[in-house]
Amino acid sequence: MGLFGKLKKSMGVGTISFELVVPASIQGSAGQLEGDIVLTAKSEQQVKDVEVVFERIYTWDERESTYNSSTNRNEDRWVEKSNSVELGKFKDETAFTMAGDESKTIHFSIAFQPISGQETSDSSDLLWNVLDSALFNGNSIFGSSTRNQRIEYKVLGDVNLEGVAFDKGDSKKIVVM
Repeated sequence: MGLFGKLKKSMGVGTISFELVVPASIQGSAGQLEGDIVLTAKSEQQVKDVEVVFERIYTWDERESTYNSSTNRNEDRWVEKSNSVELGKFKDETAFTMAGDESKTIHFSIAFQPISGQETSDSSDLLWNVLDSALFNGNSIFGSSTRNQRIEYKVLGDVNLEGVAFDKGDSKKIVVM
C-alpha cells in the first residue's frame, strides 16, 4: 500500500460504509427498538466494535437578554437550545475482520422504558406547554421565555475500526407514536 493509501486508511476515507436500517416509526409503549446495521468494506478492515444509541432530543428556543451599555437597554434574542437523553444502547464488542467488498448485517435490539403519550413525537407541544406553565406560571414580564418546543427521537450508530482515526456512522430520525 502506498503512502497515499496508508494516509487514506488512517483517516478512514473510503474504507467502510455504515448504514442503519430502522423503522420510520415505532410505538412508544412497545419498549423495544429493532433494526439492522449494514457494513460494507471497501478494503480489508478490522472491526473492533459496533454501537447503536436510541435517544430523545428536546429542542426549544429560549429568550436571552443582554445589556447594551451604549443604548442603556436590555436586548432580547432567541437562542436554540437542546438536551438529549439516552433511552437505550446496543454495543457488540466482538472483533472481526472484513475483506474488501464484503457486506455484513448485524441485527440489534434496544430495550427502553415505555414512552408515555406526553413524550411522543406528535405530542411534544402538549408536554412543553405544561412545562412552560409550571416553570414560568405566567409571571414573566414579556410572556414565556421559551417557544418552539420539540421532541425528536434519533437512532445513532457507529463502527470502531482498527487503525482508523475517524469512526464511520449513521443516524436516523424516527417517529415515536
